[in-house]
Amino acid sequence: MKKYLLYIFLLVCFCACSQKQTNKGSNLTSKNYVETMLKTIKHYDYEPVYYLAYEQNICYSEILVNDIPVNKNFTELVDGGAVIINDYIFKSGLQKVTFRLYPAIKGKDFDYHILREDTDMKISISESNNINREKKGKEIISYLTPTVDGVNENGPIKIFAAAGKNYYEASFTFEAKVPYEFTSLDKGQDLRKWNPEKLE
Repeated sequence: MKKYLLYIFLLVCFCACSQKQTNKGSNLTSKNYVETMLKTIKHYDYEPVYYLAYEQNICYSEILVNDIPVNKNFTELVDGGAVIINDYIFKSGLQKVTFRLYPAIKGKDFDYHILREDTDMKISISESNNINREKKGKEIISYLTPTVDGVNENGPIKIFAAAGKNYYEASFTFEAKVPYEFTSLDKGQDLRKWNPEKLE
């Protein structure tokens, strides 16, 4: 009798402890993975994409958006291109673009130790809608390095305002409206100001 009670007790315990298995039947496969994941992304009515286009002449350059380096060129005398800058825009409002110009030294067939009269940098910021990429975007702002009036053997010319110097830096701002806000950098601290022994 004790054996039967023990068997019944064990049977009840094992049945009570067993988990109910359910088959949810996921539709996710290796063939439809991308499409299924794309359906989970939240979209907005307007998804702006911001572009920074630049053209530089007779110099090296460094471009920053909100104090984060976006583009560096220390090899080409003349350079240009466009960069999507949404990764450097953390919330709606004023955004700061800074650029630095350096003399183009020690190149293959050039070696300038100062910024020349024909040095210039043009930067433009444009915005387009990520949802409707076929539609042309609009230019928000354009910046060109300042010039002064000068004269050469052919008559009056425009000369780069910082010609003869070994460094030039300028900044400008533009307004951006994005459907997100990242505040993590607002709480950041400059670790260079901390005691190095505490950081170890």
